[in-house]
Amino acid sequence: MKQSSNQLSEREISSPGPALDSDRPSINLMNTSWREADGPVDWLQTDDGVGRFAAAHGFEVKTGQTSSVRATLIETRRLLVRLFDPAGDPASDRALQSEINRVLTAARVSWRSDGDGRWLQVSAQAPAEGLSVQAVVDALDLLEDKPDRVRSCDHDLCTVWFVDTSKAGRRRWCSMERCGNRAKARRHYERTAKSVGTAEAGS
Repeated sequence: MKQSSNQLSEREISSPGPALDSDRPSINLMNTSWREADGPVDWLQTDDGVGRFAAAHGFEVKTGQTSSVRATLIETRRLLVRLFDPAGDPASDRALQSEINRVLTAARVSWRSDGDGRWLQVSAQAPAEGLSVQAVVDALDLLEDKPDRVRSCDHDLCTVWFVDTSKAGRRRWCSMERCGNRAKARRHYERTAKSVGTAEAGS
């Protein structure tokens, strides 16, 4: 699995990047860190990022809560990346299971059903725990329902996660515009350079 830098940029950013692109809280949380052309970015390092991420997922961060919410979300994000690591094995990773279970005890999860559908509702006394449990519950749902469809982008310099909803299940890129076209252009350049080098060697 590709790893992003441990020293993520703390520069102020106004755009959430890919952090709010999905309808799955777990995918969005993992995508709060990503890479730009000038280096890695962690949206949760900004107070605005923490507040906007929480609001987008139904929680309000009040004055004095930002630091605790940030720390909890970053730790939960680390757990989710481990959970979906293709090189890992969540079924046999007892330490990971223990950490996941510890998170789940921090909020109340209830099941609701009415004319509009069925869903799980997460309620907590603090937004940090609520957001964390919400993301973990969503991740476990994906792990049970679509374990082989949660992937990180195949581009070497991209760390964006996505759920492959394509019929064939062969999606490789977070988006064709962002990474697919760049990869194709790079392969074309490498083939052209190789052809030129071969032609020059034979002349």
